[in-house]
Amino acid sequence: MRKDIESMNDKTRVIHNVNTGRTFSKIQDAVDDEETIEGHIILVYPGTYEENVKVNKKLTIESTAGPGDTTVKARDAMDHVFEVVANGVTIKGFTVYGATAKEAVNSDRRSGIYLHYASHCTISNNYCGYDRDHKNVCGIYLTDKSTNNTIAGNICNENDRYGIVVMDSKNIIAGNTCNENHCYGIAVRGSKNIITGNTSSGHQYACISVGGLGNIVTDNTCSEAHYCGVSVGGLGNIVTDNTFNGGGHTGISVGNLNSISVGNTSNGQSEGNNLREGDNIIIVGMKYDPLEVKKNFPRTSSIYP
Repeated sequence: MRKDIESMNDKTRVIHNVNTGRTFSKIQDAVDDEETIEGHIILVYPGTYEENVKVNKKLTIESTAGPGDTTVKARDAMDHVFEVVANGVTIKGFTVYGATAKEAVNSDRRSGIYLHYASHCTISNNYCGYDRDHKNVCGIYLTDKSTNNTIAGNICNENDRYGIVVMDSKNIIAGNTCNENHCYGIAVRGSKNIITGNTSSGHQYACISVGGLGNIVTDNTCSEAHYCGVSVGGLGNIVTDNTFNGGGHTGISVGNLNSISVGNTSNGQSEGNNLREGDNIIIVGMKYDPLEVKKNFPRTSSIYP
């Protein structure tokens, strides 16, 4: 359980640039300071910081006590809490919420942490939404041109639309927990991303939704989605060793071209797994009668039960 820190005295709020020795009361001031340059480390001490932070330098911004004691709440609900527009940024150890305005332009992107044209960043050990009173529209959002990022060990729960969204390529989405977001837990529309070791449950549509090209979805645990555990479209995506427990119509829904599904386990869905028509779909380790699959899906090239 995270501690109730919102009533802590403002005097406890300190931000320290390790490299310059300068201290600040706002994270944005630490970022904007003329002595803060690429590669600096900014440590944020326990407290609640009400601001919207735009990170336009390669910085490490890290809490000293973790997300249970360090909160950044949006001052303006129509803006992201953290917006990252530089490469090589690390954001670690915060509770982040308050980007909730539905009337904003691109309101479905209002995010706790938003990466825009930002690559080689690390976003880890943050709570980007954790209950209905501490949420965003989206927990973490990676836009187009945001590649080679690592999103790991975050909790993105009970946001208005999505837990984590990935719109570009070659990102690693690992070990996150995305529960009870309205639409999807994790939505991937880019290519060559790795989605592994995540836990996702309780969404209106799918725990994990994958489009794009050549993504790998492996070793995730999904449950209690209204529609399905993992929904796979696009081309050449690989879905292996995932577990789907209870709820929803379908454990895994695989369609379109050249998709491979290997060693997945579905427990308790009303329709088990669902194969949709597509060329060169290879299904491995799923409980289907190969003759029935071939009869209903003649373009499916191989089925290995």
